[in-house]
Amino acid sequence: MMDLPVAEVEGMYEGADADAGEERGLVGELGGLTGELVEISASTSARGRRLGRQDEDAKFYVHLLDGSYAQASDEELKPWTPEPPVEGGFDHLWPSSWPTNKPSDLDMLPLFAEQVAETLSGKGWCLVQLFGSDKFHASAAKQARRLPDLASPKAELLPDLLGPESRGLVGYLEA
Repeated sequence: MMDLPVAEVEGMYEGADADAGEERGLVGELGGLTGELVEISASTSARGRRLGRQDEDAKFYVHLLDGSYAQASDEELKPWTPEPPVEGGFDHLWPSSWPTNKPSDLDMLPLFAEQVAETLSGKGWCLVQLFGSDKFHASAAKQARRLPDLASPKAELLPDLLGPESRGLVGYLEA
């Protein structure tokens, strides 16, 4: 895997100043849902969503699937279309946030929910890809296993609830 230039951004981590993005004057904000899915051409493993750049001459910020951020020039980015879920891909990518975790990124959640609902109504199930490292995903799975009242649905219901060739547990949360 190539050594990607990790985006060094003021306020990149939790507890950061929420207004740091405006102070940097980022241009070309494509949004956490509308930014093009891209692959950094020098590496087939560096994929994510192109967000925007600090100024017209700067490199683009890319929110990578592993949860980190990288910077790449327009020439280094090529469009990427994930495989369908049945081939190891996904239907939707969780909304991206700018490295500053601006509060306005939460505004994307209703649109994201609408997209997921549309997929659910069309085929009855939906696979959402989250951002994060393998360690992060393993930790989330460990926490989920500790939830009360998890059970595996009947075998004949499993494909309808979790998708074809799926495995997993289902839990119901009170609304």
